[in-house]
Parts: sequence; structure tokens; C-alpha cells
Amino acid sequence: MKQGRENQPLNRIEWVHRDDLHANGYNPNHVAKPELELLKVSILEDGWTQPIVARPDGEIVDGFHRWTCSADPRLYAMTGGYVPIVRLQPPATGDQMLSTIRHNRARGEHG
Repeated sequence: MKQGRENQPLNRIEWVHRDDLHANGYNPNHVAKPELELLKVSILEDGWTQPIVARPDGEIVDGFHRWTCSADPRLYAMTGGYVPIVRLQPPATGDQMLSTIRHNRARGEHG
């Protein structure tokens, strides 16, 4: 357990270029086109309200669809192609997969 505010990943939000991130090979979620468009509108209207969660090497643990949307020219132009991220340090790939599942299920989206 990460005790204290200073030890929380949100305390270390970074802005990185979207090209420095890459998808993982196991994300079970798929979003229909209307929902993906709604996500784009949400970011355009409200700004970036949630960071993408990534490993130190840039592999996305959570936020693949936000990252996908960031390629849209309108979103890209908002921040020059930069996206907010927090980096996790899971000890092994199996734990990273569990982290992805936990993030997905917490939102009720795990496929």
C-alpha cells in the first residue's frame, strides 16, 4: 500500500508526447465508435481530466482509448500531441495485467 499523498502516482503527473506511449498486447476492452466520439467530445469540452496510466517504458496499462483519441487532429492541437500520464512500477507483467483488469473493472468496462 502506498501511504501518504507524496507516494501517490497522481503526485507525479507528467506530460509526454503520445508517440512515446504504446498499447499493451492484452487489453480486453473495445469501445464502439459512438462512445469513442463521445470520449473525444468530452476531452475537447472538458479538457484532460484523467491521466493515462503507463509503465516506465511507455506501455499503456490504462487509458488506451484516451490515447487513441489523442491522435485526433483537434485533440492533438490542444496540447501539441502531449498527453497526461502517471507511471506505475508493477514488478512483473502478470501484475501489470492485473492492474489493467482492476482499472477496467473499477469503471465497469472490463470485457
